[in-house]
Amino acid sequence: MEKSGYSVDKELFQEAVYQDTVIVFKDDSGSRIDIFLKIVCNQLELSEAMIKRSSVHKDYGKVKVMLIAPEDVFLFKSLTDRQQDIDDCFAFIDAGIDWEIVMEECVAQHRKDVKWIFWLYEQLCRIEEAKAITIPAKTEVFKICRSNWKKKPSDFLLEFSREQIRKHIPTPEQKEILKAKENES
Repeated sequence: MEKSGYSVDKELFQEAVYQDTVIVFKDDSGSRIDIFLKIVCNQLELSEAMIKRSSVHKDYGKVKVMLIAPEDVFLFKSLTDRQQDIDDCFAFIDAGIDWEIVMEECVAQHRKDVKWIFWLYEQLCRIEEAKAITIPAKTEVFKICRSNWKKKPSDFLLEFSREQIRKHIPTPEQKEILKAKENES
């Protein structure tokens, strides 16, 4: 990697998203290559389905560099609220990701101890707000959130304004989120 102009970026290991990272390389242009082993943010796993969807980027003989599908990169990037990840997620949406793959992986990865479905929903809301678009799949993601409502993180959607909460959350659940926002103040 270093021969290709990348160096190890040790500062990124301080961010929560990189706690499971093996190594992060960054070049002078800001391009990054993040290497994780199996799990990201202690939430989303590199599943067998993701591995099957991956493609060979480069073959070095005994070592093949594989790239995961855009839908899977989208899911991994949905775990953070960093502006660059929001922009990257929008780029995937704009390029035309297969929402069926996203939703299938979303459902397959959902486990009783995982709250990442709520982070995915928050990311979809952030993208809609930042890019003034409507993401049809957001409704399906919220259905999964609703079926796991008792497991939602205590700070779910609290970064959003009251108006944004009203826009993104249906009425029954909206009242609970607005009350939590009020208690936060």
